[in-house]
Amino acid sequence: MTEVKVGQVVESIAGRDKGFHMIVYGIIDNEYVTVVDGRHRRVENPKKKKLKHLHLTPKVASRFVKNIQTGIVPTNEEVREYLDELVGPDKYLPHNKGVR
Repeated sequence: MTEVKVGQVVESIAGRDKGFHMIVYGIIDNEYVTVVDGRHRRVENPKKKKLKHLHLTPKVASRFVKNIQTGIVPTNEEVREYLDELVGPDKYLPHNKGVR
């Protein structure tokens, strides 16, 4: 399995959030990570997700990683901006769902 990194952009391939792009917020173990998108999964309440339910992309939010490494918690607005930059504005939402 490919190694996952904090700050990596992932796409959910299973569950209610299928099709959503998110950023890896933390690594729990070799099976689970926590993810955020700044909208539905906010920094204050990250989603625990199995790696097998995620598609890992090669994109990494480098400013997000830098903030985490220096102990700065990114805001939800910043998370949304990082996703906008990496996957396009509102393209991190699934095509068949609008903003909830």
